[in-house]
Amino acid sequence: MNNNSTGNLTMYYNAEQLKKRDFCVPDFFVVLNTEKRPRKSWVVWGENGQYPYVIVEILSDSTAKVDRTKKKELYQNIFRTPDYFWFDPVSLEFQGLRLFEGIYQLIDRDVLPWLKSKEKSFESYINTLLRASIQALNKVLILKNN
Repeated sequence: MNNNSTGNLTMYYNAEQLKKRDFCVPDFFVVLNTEKRPRKSWVVWGENGQYPYVIVEILSDSTAKVDRTKKKELYQNIFRTPDYFWFDPVSLEFQGLRLFEGIYQLIDRDVLPWLKSKEKSFESYINTLLRASIQALNKVLILKNN
């Protein structure tokens, strides 16, 4: 089993809707402990009910409101995704949310100091996010294996 990351892959999450209504397309997400194979979409009920562990959305004028509201609620209440981030490439706003007792809380910038600087490039933010996510996931996997 591997940890898979992908972007712009349609995710279907409600078997009763049978791929007709309940779907979304995160810009980037990571799912833990999955079979590494090509996929045209992520179908939650076909993947042992697995939802993303981390989701990143890239904000734009046309998506920012939905990413900050409807998708945030979806990822919090339905997906129960532990970490949700969004990035605005124009303003360089980079916000992290962590699921705590079922509700997303802002991630303290002192806990994640790499969120402080607005001088870094988008690639640097994402690379740092991915490195931090991989380190956190490795710790989780080590704890689970012990």
